[in-house]
Amino acid sequence: MQGHFFTAADSHEIILQLDVAEDLADSQHLQPSDMLGKELTLRYAGRQPLAPTSADSDAGDRAASPDEAALGFSIISSRIPLRVVGIVDAEAIASGASAFARSGAYVPLAVAEELGVVQGSDMGEIVRNSNGSGAGGQRYTNLTVKVDRPSEVPAVEEAVRQMGYSPFSLLDLTRNLRRLFAILDLLLGIFGSLALAVASLGIINTLVMAILERRREIGVLKALGASDKDIRQLFFAEAGVMGLVGGAAGVALGWGLAA
Repeated sequence: MQGHFFTAADSHEIILQLDVAEDLADSQHLQPSDMLGKELTLRYAGRQPLAPTSADSDAGDRAASPDEAALGFSIISSRIPLRVVGIVDAEAIASGASAFARSGAYVPLAVAEELGVVQGSDMGEIVRNSNGSGAGGQRYTNLTVKVDRPSEVPAVEEAVRQMGYSPFSLLDLTRNLRRLFAILDLLLGIFGSLALAVASLGIINTLVMAILERRREIGVLKALGASDKDIRQLFFAEAGVMGLVGGAAGVALGWGLAA
């Protein structure tokens, strides 16, 4: 990482990912490293609780109670100045925590909690508060659980599900992918079986026609003392050579097309 980490847990500082730093630097005709020490203005959609209509003159100067928060909130345009203290490469983060590699920038947790950014779960929070089931404190849209070994993921998922949450892991994604590939394998197996059946009928037809067209040759062989077993082995050997040569040619053609 270029620069340094946050100087304090509540400092108004920001760490940019490299691609975001490059975009901001290009707009100012600068190098990404020149963004260090620059002050940025972060604009975002903030939430402001709607207080009930009251004759209390100091209603706007006090924090909204849980009952007031249940009335809803208004979306306001907010901004906060932040100083760039570091630039980090997204690929380096992805190797350790891929879930966070999609973030474009990072701010201290205390600063993030004070922003009051409008989130998709806010409507559900209002419904919970209006029903009297809401509780005070910080709420999060999701939590990331890290396990020591991949084999522990199913047990952790089940434990989280028993807690009343909806877990999701890469195993769920791979399970769906395995189901998709199983269907594809079944379809490919059906087409392969049809192709094998057609090829078998073609070989049988070729051998039958060869036998019918070589009746005189078969008669000469029997007149010279060849038994039915010898003639049968002769035709089976010919069929084996045809199958081997045809299979080798098919494999070579398929390999060439795939390459």
